[in-house]
Order: sequence, then C-alpha cells, then structure tokens
Amino acid sequence: MNAYHSGNPTILVKYKGPTNHSGAHMRVTRCWTSSRECKKYPYCHELSASDNYIYAAKLFCQHMGWDGDLIGGDALKGGVVFLFTDFVYANKVVKS
Repeated sequence: MNAYHSGNPTILVKYKGPTNHSGAHMRVTRCWTSSRECKKYPYCHELSASDNYIYAAKLFCQHMGWDGDLIGGDALKGGVVFLFTDFVYANKVVKS
C-alpha cells in the first residue's frame, strides 16, 4: 500500500540559487504534516526550469516510496505545489 492513500500529501518544490557553500538546488518539502520531510536535489542544467520542478518532485516521491501521477501549480509564495491526480479526481465532488 502506498503512503499517500491514507491522505494526499502536498509537495512543495522551490528553487534555491547558488551560494558560496552550495550550488543551485531544488528543495522539496512535504507540507502540512506533523513531520515535514525535506530533501535537496541538485539543479539539473540540462533540463528547463519547469522540468526541474517536476524532476525534483518525482525524485522525492521515489524517495518516499510513492507512485502515481502528479498535478502541479504555482504556489503563492514561490515554487510549485504538487498533488497526486488519482486522489484529486477520486475525491472530486461532481454535481449534475
């Protein structure tokens, strides 16, 4: 059983520019949980900026042992928020 079936995790991916101590990277955080898992992935210069967000989210899902299709959108304070589509559509309220 995948962990996200007990509740759809929200994944926030943000770009962090290079500093004197580390190179550019993507910071991925699982939000709105009691334990905020966080992981950094190097920025892949071979990919476009938007593809780096997707790539980092997929790597984080692999790390957490989750699988499924993601849907993403811009976060209010920067970055991209991702949710699993099967959870979103399975719980969608449809009115006729």
